[in-house]
Amino acid sequence: MALKGRCAICGRVGKLTEDHVPPKSVVPASPIAVRRVADALDRDVDKQPPRAGHTAVTFPTLCAQCNNDELGAIHDPALARFANAFSTWIRGALDLYLTLPHVATVEYQPALVARAVIGHLLAAEPDRELRREPLNDAFTVAMRRYFLSDAIALPAQFRLYVWSHPFSETVIARDIQYLDTRSGDPVTAHTLKFYPLAFALVSVERNMPRIDAVQIAPVGIDVVGESAEIEIPLRRSPGRTWPEQPQHSGLVLLNRDRAITVSSSRHRAF
Repeated sequence: MALKGRCAICGRVGKLTEDHVPPKSVVPASPIAVRRVADALDRDVDKQPPRAGHTAVTFPTLCAQCNNDELGAIHDPALARFANAFSTWIRGALDLYLTLPHVATVEYQPALVARAVIGHLLAAEPDRELRREPLNDAFTVAMRRYFLSDAIALPAQFRLYVWSHPFSETVIARDIQYLDTRSGDPVTAHTLKFYPLAFALVSVERNMPRIDAVQIAPVGIDVVGESAEIEIPLRRSPGRTWPEQPQHSGLVLLNRDRAITVSSSRHRAF
């Protein structure tokens, strides 16, 4: 029986469909174990056993139009092409032991990739089918408006970062509060990581902390389907567990039920 509720993107109430986060076109199905990030950080907490499965994590949060007609048909193919193009650099370095430049240059469609990442972050809402009212915090509203309209640029109140993630685990985390005690104001971050890329949508603050990642900065409707080149460092990143876990000088607050890791038996995703 199909679940009914309010779509996490468009807000319409009706039948909800399962969204794979990340999409199956990016990370093929394989045996997985799902854990909460907090269980790895707090030894004293009552830990839930990992949830086993044989596919990507799914969230019954989107209407068919947002899930199939928008994400699946328009945005996910661009995300898959971007990930596949970058994975050739990772395979060359890790599997073929090639000596590569410090930076990988990849062609991609920034506006489509940005909306794919934001769409799946919006979908990643545990127990969303139980909610009847939309989430109206400013960050979420801006994310929804951007996804639903090709006529606007990436909102000024956040930045989207990407960096290399040559690891088998997937991380899905919403509403992380991160503070670098050395510099910068606290930021709010949502992150989606899967082999071979990691993304973080970060709130813009007056005194931004240093983030060792590249910005994706798509503009408005005139370039939604157009391509650009991006240079992604192969040997520099914010860290394997940034922003969901504290770094050397960082403090993190997170919602235990909105931050999970997905371990796969596959060593590589492609």
